[in-house]
Amino acid sequence: KGETLTEKMLIDGVLTLFSHLTDPVSHALGSRLYGRLAGEYWYRINGLLLAEALDLISSSPRNTLAVFHLPLPHGPFVFNEDGTYFPASFLEGDRSDGPPAWYRRHLRYLDRVIGRITDALHASGRFDDALVIMTSDHGWRFEPDAAPEELLHVPLIVKLPRQKTPAVIREPFELTRLRRIIEPVFDGEADPAALLRALKAPRSLSP
Repeated sequence: KGETLTEKMLIDGVLTLFSHLTDPVSHALGSRLYGRLAGEYWYRINGLLLAEALDLISSSPRNTLAVFHLPLPHGPFVFNEDGTYFPASFLEGDRSDGPPAWYRRHLRYLDRVIGRITDALHASGRFDDALVIMTSDHGWRFEPDAAPEELLHVPLIVKLPRQKTPAVIREPFELTRLRRIIEPVFDGEADPAALLRALKAPRSLSP
């Protein structure tokens, strides 16, 4: 999380101090240095990744499998809801990763990012035929008011090709089962009803 070698060395040094020193002065000074260096870099990286994703949607062949890994709503929480820069200190607030309000602000910005990706799919004429899968590597880690089952829940949104009505699957689901719908779509079998049955099929240890 640094642009130059000097920045990377400073950040590594600050993280080392965090690991060994517990006095409030070191943490206060270190958090502001880390927040400024890492935050500005984090802001630029997110912008570059989103721009590349939108360009790929508009320019790639229709049978493209694209995987976008956007580090949102991951801290440091440097985005305002409208996507402008918020100079957040990574360790500021009542938690080590910032106040819960900062995390919720990032969620609202992420909603706008999803909207831009959806708009790009519509503008390219690919939305109806596209298989769109959105998920995460873990659940709502920074939400203090959430129930335990909500904290363990990993977001998963699937938009099937030519799907017209929403469907909610409430039983436990293994992400490896997404292969059951990705492969048929690439083989040209994009019937929404059949794909939905594949999603609801009983869990199995087989691929």
